[in-house]
Order: sequence, then structure tokens, then C-alpha cells
Amino acid sequence: MRASKPTTSFKVVDFVPEHADDLWERNSTLATADRGFMTKDNVKAMALKGHAFSLLTNGHLVFSAGIFPIWDGMGEAWVVPSDLIRRHKREFVRYVRGYMDQLAKENSYHRIQATARYDFPQGQRFLEFLGFTREGLMHHYGPDGSDHYLYARLM
Repeated sequence: MRASKPTTSFKVVDFVPEHADDLWERNSTLATADRGFMTKDNVKAMALKGHAFSLLTNGHLVFSAGIFPIWDGMGEAWVVPSDLIRRHKREFVRYVRGYMDQLAKENSYHRIQATARYDFPQGQRFLEFLGFTREGLMHHYGPDGSDHYLYARLM
């Protein structure tokens, strides 16, 4: 007789500021990798002014994400993962894609943009997989002077 596979349950919830606290308190290597703009306070501010959600698995935070409105019809996408995404890559992509699409539709976005560091090919591939198109290189864009690619997804 085979041993049964453990069940993993996922739940999408509205983002609350404590989710950012949790990502940084656990010292997630992925959440704290870029100590520039994506600070805990900036994530909280963007989430509270925009449209944001978090994914939990068995009560543990997998990631928080959202769209920060820049002006009517245009927003900036953001994602802050925890180390748990390494075990839940498929769900991570599925939920980010699905809920970003839902937020875009519900809030009448015609353009969503995001950036990825020039030296972070995994982030670039992730954005491209989500349907974003690279528009150009922004020199010295990051708070540390790093170059970033600008990506956009037209709805």
C-alpha cells in the first residue's frame, strides 16, 4: 500500500500590512534581496493605496502582490515572495497571473507595467511568462543606481 501524499491547501486573501511584516520578519531572502525601493514600508503603502492580495498555504504566507495605480487605467505591478515559492512555483505563477488579470479587469487597467533588474534574468523571464513585453532599458533606475528593464502588459 502506498503512503498518501500530504494535502496542501491554498487560500487567497486580501493583503493586510501584517503580511509585509511577516515577509521581512522571517528575513525571506527573496523578499529582502532588493533593499532599494521594495522596502517593507513601501510595500505597505503601495498595497494600501492600490489593489493587493496574498497567497497562504496551510496558514503560511507564500507571497503578496498587487497593482499600484499610477493614474486612471495604468498601474505598476509588484510581487514580494517568501522562500515558500521555491516549493510552490506552479501555484505562485498561476495565482499571480489569475489575480493580476482579475485586478486589471475589475479596475479597468489598460496598461500594467513592472520592472526587473538588468542582472536578474529570473525576474525578466517571470514577467515575460506573465505576458509582459520588454519595452526598454532604464539606466540608473534603481535606488542603488542599478539598471532595470521596463516591461508592460497592455490589456
